[in-house]
Order: sequence, then structure tokens, then C-alpha cells
Amino acid sequence: MNLKKLSLLLSAVLAFVNVYAQPCTYGTPDPTYWTGADDFYFGFTIDRDTTDVDTAYFTQGVDTTIFMQYLLPKKQAVTSPVTGTATVNSVQILGVAGLPIGLNYTPDSVAAANNNTYYPQDYRYGAVTICGETFATPGLKVLTVTVEGCGSLSGISQCQNQTFPLFIRVLPGSSAGVISMTPPNGCEEANINFAKQIPDPNPNLFTTEYEWDFAGLDSADGPTASYFFDSPGVYPITLTQTIYEYYISEVSVTLSGGWWGDVEEAFASQDPEPYMYVNAGGAADLVGLTSNNPSGRSRTWTGLDIAISDTSISFNAFDEDGRCPLVCSQDDDLGTAISSIIPTTSSPTTTYGFIHNNFTGAFKVNKRVLQTTEYKDTVTIYDLSTTTISAPDGLDLCQGDSLLLDAGPGFDYYQWFRDTTQLFGADSQTIKVGVPGNYYVEVLEPGNICPGFSDTVEVIIEPVSTPIINISTDGSFLYVNNPDSFQVQWYLDSVAIPGEESDTFETLGSAGPFTVSFTNDIGCEVFSAPFEQCVEGVADLLQIDPLSCNCSANDGQSYNVTSSGFALKSGSDLAWAISPVSDGLLETDAQVAAAADNELVFLSNSDGSFDLDACNLGDLAEGTYYLTPFAIEAVVQDTVVWDTLEGCRPRLEICPDIIGDQGWSINPLVFTFPNGNTVNINDEFAFGNSINQALWDIAGGICFPLTSLYLGNPNGEWKIQATNNGTGAVTVTLPPFNVFVSGDTCNLISQDQMINFDPLEITLNPGESKTVTITVPPLPADFPTVQASCRAFGQPIEFQYNGNCTSVENIEGKLETFNVYPNPNNGNFVVEFELMQPEQIHLSLYNATGQTIARESWNGVSGSYRKSYNFDNLPAGVYLIQLNTASEQMTKKVIIQ
Repeated sequence: MNLKKLSLLLSAVLAFVNVYAQPCTYGTPDPTYWTGADDFYFGFTIDRDTTDVDTAYFTQGVDTTIFMQYLLPKKQAVTSPVTGTATVNSVQILGVAGLPIGLNYTPDSVAAANNNTYYPQDYRYGAVTICGETFATPGLKVLTVTVEGCGSLSGISQCQNQTFPLFIRVLPGSSAGVISMTPPNGCEEANINFAKQIPDPNPNLFTTEYEWDFAGLDSADGPTASYFFDSPGVYPITLTQTIYEYYISEVSVTLSGGWWGDVEEAFASQDPEPYMYVNAGGAADLVGLTSNNPSGRSRTWTGLDIAISDTSISFNAFDEDGRCPLVCSQDDDLGTAISSIIPTTSSPTTTYGFIHNNFTGAFKVNKRVLQTTEYKDTVTIYDLSTTTISAPDGLDLCQGDSLLLDAGPGFDYYQWFRDTTQLFGADSQTIKVGVPGNYYVEVLEPGNICPGFSDTVEVIIEPVSTPIINISTDGSFLYVNNPDSFQVQWYLDSVAIPGEESDTFETLGSAGPFTVSFTNDIGCEVFSAPFEQCVEGVADLLQIDPLSCNCSANDGQSYNVTSSGFALKSGSDLAWAISPVSDGLLETDAQVAAAADNELVFLSNSDGSFDLDACNLGDLAEGTYYLTPFAIEAVVQDTVVWDTLEGCRPRLEICPDIIGDQGWSINPLVFTFPNGNTVNINDEFAFGNSINQALWDIAGGICFPLTSLYLGNPNGEWKIQATNNGTGAVTVTLPPFNVFVSGDTCNLISQDQMINFDPLEITLNPGESKTVTITVPPLPADFPTVQASCRAFGQPIEFQYNGNCTSVENIEGKLETFNVYPNPNNGNFVVEFELMQPEQIHLSLYNATGQTIARESWNGVSGSYRKSYNFDNLPAGVYLIQLNTASEQMTKKVIIQ
């Protein structure tokens, strides 16, 4: 082999310095690929199989990286100019032509550090990385690799350029990333904006043109375009990209010096044999070098094809001397001229010049198509999806019923509407509807992107008015107004009454509940609200002796009175009223209101009976009365929450105001609790003494914590019985009070419960006794309420009431005076009192919580008594000082400041 062909060693080295691609990463050679190779072996491979010819594969639009290994020989057999084994000293990569646009290469770091030159005697392994994203037309691309190999044999050194093929195949890819379409598709019609997405090469070296074809309907030029598609269809779109490159077609040179002074041309008068190298960026091309190169100072080479890939072009001129058989001098290197240009498209052929000390020259630049690529995509303009609604059972609907609408199967999406309102959650093939209106559905067909609407169907409800039951004025029959002549059917307790199909119906004395239905021609039936009537009854006959209450003995007559014959509607109760016989039978709301004002209307027991208790009739005057049962609206009472295990402990406290004439005295004052237990307030708070003006003044008023005296269930009757055993009248007023349950402590409620009570007032004349009943919870403020639809006044019983009678002896006190002064004070005060006769005396001082601070006792004390006390060590506050004799008790407030 000729030594000039040493450059064959680097056929694995790829490169076309792409002007817009990014450099690839360095590859690292792996010597194990070439295990067993001798010094003469050379080659390249992509995989570990080094015996085949590899092809690098790239897919359009896919960023790809391919790593190649190559091995350089250390020795090479040659036959010219001498025969023998040459030593390979260096191999330099000069360039590669034909690399698809978008691809780049990077040799390994060893080559990059030595101007892309390898020295096989030191290290014969190399690597190169090809990377990038190309949109070149699919097919096999044959690249031309140019290298310069230098070797020596028998003292002769020589370098020579050589070209070799390299194979890259571009596989077709999708158009994604090449053409952008905004919007990408449309419904029925659309104006689509198109734009190319692929990058352009360097405009200084390459020019690019674009042409659009819109399914043969129209065309446009430029990187962007738009077209209006006015009907559904599938439209193929073609973008043709044409890339032009510049190339050198002719080079001329005139030498002016530098070729003489050697064996071949000793004098300047001898003509040189010029040739030169042109490097237009990545590809080194030998221009005009032939073995019979003619002599002469000027030379022109035509028909050249030197692709320009850099704006800086070098022209290296030589004088050929080495044509002798054995002993020759090296060719004369006349130097390198650089010409920096930006090619222009204004003229098909443009001439540029270059200059050097030893020569001047010119070159012509032409333009040609480098690459034409077609990219295709598709615009789809969809027709709207559609369907037809079916209703298997028709579109007439009864109120309260429903029917099924069906949009048909096979759609990807359903959304139902009624009268333009979207029905949320109605997103399936069928919908059950029970409301009249215009219904339609939006659907999306498989493979379509354009939803569309169905036809509209109207769902109609055949009107049937709701019947309303009325009762005749005399209560003898029920009737309905039926102007539309609907079919009628009467019911009792939801059971149809045979034959009762007219607009009127005799109730036959039943309370009901009655209902009636209207039915139209298509069978839609509507029922009335239940109607109940109240049928009056009678109070059962009972032999009653004249009633009276012996208050001094705390007893009287009591009877349980029952009734019969009543039929009450739901939401009604039975009540009992006491009214004078002289006012006639109880038959009107006004008579009921008068009895209620006199507190003579009572709610019946749970079984409808009433306990007529002579001692519960208050201020009822003696006379003859009716006891009448009658129907009222049911009393709704919010009972007090009581459950000690759940922390539900009600609080009920009353703080009475007492105002009376001189000499009033209350004893006993008795509370009776819901469970029947009693407590005597005189014993509990006054040591058995009467409550009178003096004691009340000392106490400054007393609050009675009833729920502390009674810990049981508070729901029920609380009775307060008071007797005035003094000589003056007294009025006891209970201001508004309440039963309170805290939501913080009661686990059964989330907020406080408070039941309010109206104020009460009791006036007691000397010797008079009265009982007040507090019902927990209290009756509603509107009790009793007689409903117009349930007016049932029963037949009464008659009884004679003989009134209250009482006899109470006054108790004469022996304690004349009891004073504390000064008051307020600083803890030092004086106590004085006067007794009519000798008594045992107890004097006690209490703090505000009832704790005993001090106590003192004397026997047989009478007359006036006075003593000073010093309690200046006590904290400021309100204290009580109490004086007790065997028969009396007096209490004074003491304020220590």
C-alpha cells in the first residue's frame, strides 16, 4: 500500500461541525474492544463486534447520542516509493462532509488537546461521540471523512490526505416538534395558525425557505402561516423545508515569490508548479494537484465543489517539487491566506479575493440546494357529536312520579341539562326525571373531541290539584272543591271507603284521619293532607259532696273525674275548665279565656282524667260551678334535662319580695317537691321561727335555692303553701325566675338550657293560707288554645264549692329590741337587745358562706343587754349576726370595711 494512504486509519472519525448544534460529551476509549489486535490492525466499531461495518442510526426529531471506538495502527506496509514497513507517526482529522444538519461530533479528550491529532506510537486508541437531533429526510447518508496520515520508512517521511466513507441512516419520525398548530384541531370550522418548530442553520452560511401546502386547498410561504378550514374533514398538511448551502466553484492564484532557492527552482526566473489546499470549514480539499501540473506563476481551477461551512476560508499555496525518482526536496509551502466572507444571495455567483506575501487570488462562490425535507401532519376538523333522546314510557308525568330518559349507549361523555341549567351529577346514559321541563344531553362520540347536543324533549306533568278537605258549618259532613271534575275517592286511616266517590262525605262520628284523592285521565293521583275532626264527649257522672278545704288542717276533698266519648285529632289534648253555672255552659273561646284568666283551666292527666282538689282552687269564691272537659291544641313542653351521671344538674332559685302591713308573720312556709317530699322553710332558714318584718329586714331578703333542697328530677309540680299567722296583710311577689342547665357541664346538650317563668304574686290576709303550684316545665303562654278545626266542648258535671276556712293562733314574741352599731364599721361594733322575761340566749356571727365565726350563750338573761365586740382581724365583707331565744330569732347584717 502507498504511504500516502495512511489516512485510512481514521475512517471511524466522524464530524461535520454543525453550526447550530451543541458539542457532544467526550467519549473515553476502551482498549478491551481491541484485545488481540496486532500493530497493523486498524478499524472502528459501535459495538464490541469489530468485524462488521457499523451504521449509526438516528430517528427524525429524536435527540440521540452514539458512541464509537476506533483503533489506529502503529505500522503499515507500503510499496512506493520504496517497499517495506512504514512507521505511522501521526494521524490528524481534517474534516467530514455530508453530516446531516442537526448532528455534531466531539473526539475524545486526547485528540481535542492535540488539534485533533493522534500519535499511534504513544497511544493508538481513540473515541468519538456523535449527538444531536436531526430532521433530515429519511435514508442512508454517506459521509466523506478526510484525514492526513504521516509516516516514515528508510529515512523518508511523507504526509498525505485521504478520504473514506462513513454510513449514517436517518429513520422517519413523527412530525411532533416540527409543526405547531394553534389550535391543533377544531369543531365544525377553525382558523389554524401554523409555525415551524425546527431550528434554522446559521443564516450566514445557509439560507432556508419554507412552503406550506394545506391539503391542496391553498399554499403559503414562510416560517408561519394560517388557514381557515370551513367544514369538517381530515386535511393533510405539508411543510417543505429547503436548505441552501454555498460552495466554491472556482479558485485562481498568482504566485509572486517563495518558490525558488531549492534544487528544482534555483532562480526566480524559473516557473513554479502551483497547487493549493482550500479549507472552507471542516473539510480540507486539495485543489488542482496533479502529477503533470504545468509550470507557470498563475493557475485557475474550475468545476470545483468545496462546501463552505465557515465564514473564514483558508488558502494554503504550494510549489510542487517532489517529482524526482529518488532524491527530492519537499514541496515549497508558500503560506496560507485567510478570507473572511459572508456569502450573499443577491447574485448566483459572487467572486471574493485573498492575498498573501507570496501570492494573490480569487474564488467564486455559488449557491445550491443542500437539503429538501418534507414534514407532514394532519388537521382534523370534527363534526359535532349528536344523539337522540328516547323515553320508553312517554313524556307525560304524574306529580311525584318519575320517568327515564335515554341518550343511547357508546358515548365517552354525557351531561344532562334542563331548561339550560346543567344538572350536576347527571353524567350517565340515562337520567330519571320527576320535574317538568325541556331536557337535552351533551354527548361526546368516541374518537371525537367535539361534544354536541341532542334534540330537546319536553317532559310534561299533567296537573292534578291537591284536594283540600273542608268541614261543613254544622260539622255533619266533609267536602272538597272539585272544579276540574277529577275522580274522587275518600279514605279512613289510609283505607279506601267503598262507594265514597263524590265531593261530599258524611263522617259518621269518627275522628279520622280522613284523606281524599283526585285522579286525572292518565291515572295521576294526588292525596289531600290528612284531616281529623274532634268529637265531643261528656264528663262522667260523679256524686260530689259540697267541696271545701280545711287549710288549718291542711286537708280537703279530692276527686278523680273521668270523661268518655271524646275523639280528638292528632295534636290535640283534653283540658278541664271550672266556670260559674251562672255563666251558662262552657261553649265559647271567650268563656275559656275568662276561666284561664282566673287560673281555672287545667291540663288533663295522661289518661284524660282530672284531679279535682278542693285545696287547689285558690281564691275561688263559694258557689255552684261547672267542671267541663274540652279539646285544646296539644301542649308542647320542653322538659328540663336532668341526669346527674351526665352532669345535668338544674338550678332553680327564687328570690321573693315581701311587703306587708305591720304585724304580718308567715309560719309555716312549706315547699312540696315533685316527688312529694316537703321542707318547712321556717325550720330550714329561721330556726323554726316565723318570718316577719324584723327578720326580713335583718336578712335583707332571702333567696331559696330549691334545687339544693331537692336533688331529684325537677320536672313536675312544685307547691308553695304559705300561712299568714300575723295581724297584718302581706303580699309575696316572686319576680321572673328560671330553671337553668349549663351546657358546659351537661353532656346531653351542646348549649345552655333555660326555661323562664312569669312572676307570681300571693296576697295573704291575717289568718289566711294559700298554695301556689309551679309546674316545671310551665304551660305555654298561649295555654289553652282552642283550634277552629277541633272545637269539642263536652258535657260538664256540676259541683258546689264551700270555699276555704282557716284558724291560726298568733305567737307573741318576747324579744323587744335587737341593734348593732356602728354599721358599717371596721370590725369594732356594739350589740344590744332587750328581753321581756328571762330567756336562754344564743348570739352567733356568720360569714357570707354560712361559716360560723363566733358564738356566745347566756342563761336567764332579761332586760336590757349591751356588749362591745372587736373583730378587726376579719377581712372586709358582709356578715350576719343572729340572736336566738327559745321562741324567736332575729338576724342583722354587719358590714365590715
